[in-house]
Amino acid sequence: MSFCKHCVQGVRHEGTPEGKFETIGGIKTYVATPTGEYPKDKAILFLTDVFGPELNNNLVRLPPLFLPHLILTLTLACVGFDRDRQLLADDFAKNGFQVYLADLFDGDPVPAEGLSPGSTFDIMKWFPTHGPNVTQPKVEALITALKAQGVTRFGAVGYCYGGEHPDLSLSIVP
Repeated sequence: MSFCKHCVQGVRHEGTPEGKFETIGGIKTYVATPTGEYPKDKAILFLTDVFGPELNNNLVRLPPLFLPHLILTLTLACVGFDRDRQLLADDFAKNGFQVYLADLFDGDPVPAEGLSPGSTFDIMKWFPTHGPNVTQPKVEALITALKAQGVTRFGAVGYCYGGEHPDLSLSIVP
């Protein structure tokens, strides 16, 4: 995997996440739930960049999300999508779908100081123990656990590093 200079930089924003962390399939997962009625058989997997689910930072607010009968896979570039993934997951939930934001790095994402100019963090030293061979089974465990809870339709959004997982992960959904 190659990295662009934007994979380890971003912009910080403020906000208060509304979801909660749960352990699903053995994976720490931020769960954003709509406030009203929503289809319990549908879920959106939110797969983050290298900063993981707890970095309180994101630049975007997307328009209302429509999950068609087909699987939706959206992969976005690294640039500018490194802020509050929890707030973004909450925004997706406000559009009527439960959202699952898994901690693929077991609490060891690229540190927030990796955003700072002059950071000495070396992503090439971090990556061998955090690559797809380690994270992909976690995505699959989450999908398996959600299927056991009755979810039959999945959508996925992946940002930068997380963009590699949706096609691989959703291929296990019949």
